[in-house]
Amino acid sequence: MRWLRRAVGAAVVLALLLAGGGWWWLGHPLALEGERAEVSIEPGTSAREAARLWVVAGVRAHPEALYQ
Repeated sequence: MRWLRRAVGAAVVLALLLAGGGWWWLGHPLALEGERAEVSIEPGTSAREAARLWVVAGVRAHPEALYQ
């Protein structure tokens, strides 16, 4: 029973750390290569492609981080 309590405690701590990291990431502006980044997204463009376009425009982030 002691191992179950420790496993649940570790899972709770891990969940809190992940939530805190996500909260921190969402609270900070994205880094840009220049002063600003502009993108024109056409209707029908997938979210994955839109994220890739933002990175090409100068947003310093991995496209997967912007997509998910």
